[in-house]
Amino acid sequence: MYDFFVASQMKSNIKKVVPHPIQIGVLIWSFVHLLSTGDLRAIILFSSFAAYSIIDLIFTNKTGGNEISYSIANDIVVIVVSLVLYSIILYFHEYVSGVQIVERGNLLFFLP
Repeated sequence: MYDFFVASQMKSNIKKVVPHPIQIGVLIWSFVHLLSTGDLRAIILFSSFAAYSIIDLIFTNKTGGNEISYSIANDIVVIVVSLVLYSIILYFHEYVSGVQIVERGNLLFFLP
């Protein structure tokens, strides 16, 4: 999901494949959170984000194709930045939402 947010802000070839990266990212984020939570508040919150993304995808027209081709280094930078951002948000998820996903003090949580 964070890959789409980063890709929307940087010059990369991902925009050629995904025409509206932010809406796709919000849709994936809301769908994953709907799968993991089941209380009514979460269903209302995340389904409203999903509905907004779907409606925005339907009614937003992408005018003109992006024919510019960027180097693969830009795509690698997008992936690395998004993985770092994902790791930071995953580690501090407890402080943002109150739900602990990663153990405290485990800085290498992404390793098995």
